[in-house]
Amino acid sequence: MAELGDKLSLLFQAIASTFWAVGAALAGPSGAADYLQFFAAVAWCVANLATAFAMFGGSLFGDRDKGSGGLKSSLRRLLSLSTDFDKSSANGEGEKIEVVA
Repeated sequence: MAELGDKLSLLFQAIASTFWAVGAALAGPSGAADYLQFFAAVAWCVANLATAFAMFGGSLFGDRDKGSGGLKSSLRRLLSLSTDFDKSSANGEGEKIEVVA
Protein backbone atom coordinates (compact mmCIF):
# COMPACT_ATOMS: atom_id res chain seq x y z
CA MET A 1 0.00 0.00 0.00
CA ALA A 2 1.13 3.53 -0.56
CA GLU A 3 2.83 5.60 2.10
CA LEU A 4 1.04 8.55 3.70
CA GLY A 5 3.35 11.04 1.95
CA ASP A 6 2.57 9.49 -1.44
CA LYS A 7 -1.16 9.68 -0.74
CA LEU A 8 -0.94 13.32 0.35
CA SER A 9 1.15 14.21 -2.68
CA LEU A 10 -1.37 12.59 -5.00
CA LEU A 11 -4.26 14.30 -3.20
CA PHE A 12 -2.74 17.78 -3.54
CA GLN A 13 -1.77 17.14 -7.16
CA ALA A 14 -5.34 16.06 -7.88
CA ILE A 15 -6.65 19.23 -6.23
CA ALA A 16 -4.20 21.44 -8.15
CA SER A 17 -4.89 19.79 -11.51
CA THR A 18 -8.66 19.98 -10.99
CA PHE A 19 -8.50 23.67 -10.04
CA TRP A 20 -6.30 24.36 -13.06
CA ALA A 21 -8.69 22.55 -15.43
CA VAL A 22 -11.77 24.29 -14.00
CA GLY A 23 -10.04 27.69 -14.06
CA ALA A 24 -8.92 27.20 -17.65
CA ALA A 25 -12.44 26.17 -18.66
CA LEU A 26 -14.05 29.12 -16.85
CA ALA A 27 -11.63 31.55 -18.48
CA GLY A 28 -13.12 30.58 -21.82
CA PRO A 29 -10.28 29.38 -24.04
CA SER A 30 -10.03 31.61 -27.09
CA GLY A 31 -6.67 30.86 -28.65
CA ALA A 32 -4.38 27.91 -29.23
CA ALA A 33 -2.38 28.63 -26.07
CA ASP A 34 -5.56 28.66 -23.97
CA TYR A 35 -6.64 25.30 -25.36
CA LEU A 36 -3.18 23.85 -24.73
CA GLN A 37 -3.38 25.04 -21.11
CA PHE A 38 -6.79 23.44 -20.70
CA PHE A 39 -5.76 20.12 -22.27
CA ALA A 40 -2.58 20.03 -20.18
CA ALA A 41 -4.68 20.40 -17.04
CA VAL A 42 -7.06 17.66 -18.17
CA ALA A 43 -4.12 15.38 -19.00
CA TRP A 44 -2.72 15.99 -15.51
CA CYS A 45 -6.11 15.03 -14.02
CA VAL A 46 -6.17 11.80 -16.04
CA ALA A 47 -2.59 11.00 -14.98
CA ASN A 48 -3.58 11.52 -11.34
CA LEU A 49 -6.54 9.17 -11.75
CA ALA A 50 -4.35 6.50 -13.33
CA THR A 51 -1.81 6.86 -10.53
CA ALA A 52 -4.51 6.60 -7.87
CA PHE A 53 -5.94 3.55 -9.60
CA ALA A 54 -2.55 1.83 -9.69
CA MET A 55 -1.60 2.99 -6.19
CA PHE A 56 -4.68 1.52 -4.59
CA GLY A 57 -4.56 -1.91 -6.20
CA GLY A 58 -6.17 -1.28 -9.56
CA SER A 59 -5.21 -3.45 -12.50
CA LEU A 60 -5.31 -1.53 -15.76
CA PHE A 61 -3.33 -3.99 -17.90
CA GLY A 62 -3.01 -6.96 -15.54
CA ASP A 63 -5.90 -8.98 -16.96
CA ARG A 64 -4.34 -9.37 -20.39
CA ASP A 65 -1.36 -11.46 -19.28
CA LYS A 66 -1.75 -13.74 -16.28
CA GLY A 67 0.41 -13.09 -13.25
CA SER A 68 1.23 -9.49 -14.00
CA GLY A 69 0.82 -6.82 -11.37
CA GLY A 70 -1.18 -4.27 -13.31
CA LEU A 71 0.03 -0.88 -14.48
CA LYS A 72 3.01 -0.69 -12.12
CA SER A 73 4.29 -4.05 -13.33
CA SER A 74 3.70 -3.10 -16.96
CA LEU A 75 5.65 0.13 -16.53
CA ARG A 76 8.45 -1.75 -14.77
CA ARG A 77 8.64 -4.20 -17.71
CA LEU A 78 8.66 -1.30 -20.19
CA LEU A 79 11.49 0.44 -18.33
CA SER A 80 13.53 -2.77 -18.12
CA LEU A 81 13.10 -3.29 -21.87
CA SER A 82 14.23 0.24 -22.56
CA THR A 83 17.24 -0.20 -20.25
CA ASP A 84 18.18 -3.44 -22.01
CA PHE A 85 17.90 -1.70 -25.38
CA ASP A 86 20.08 1.18 -24.19
CA LYS A 87 22.78 -1.24 -23.00
CA SER A 88 22.82 -3.26 -26.19
CA SER A 89 22.77 -0.20 -28.44
CA ALA A 90 25.64 1.36 -26.48
CA ASN A 91 27.76 -1.67 -27.38
CA GLY A 92 26.69 -1.50 -31.01
CA GLU A 93 25.20 -4.99 -30.70
CA GLY A 94 21.54 -3.95 -30.65
CA GLU A 95 19.20 -4.83 -33.43
CA LYS A 96 17.29 -2.15 -35.28
CA ILE A 97 13.78 -1.48 -34.07
CA GLU A 98 11.37 -0.04 -36.58
CA VAL A 99 8.63 2.18 -35.21
CA VAL A 100 5.45 2.15 -37.25
CA ALA A 101 2.93 4.87 -36.60
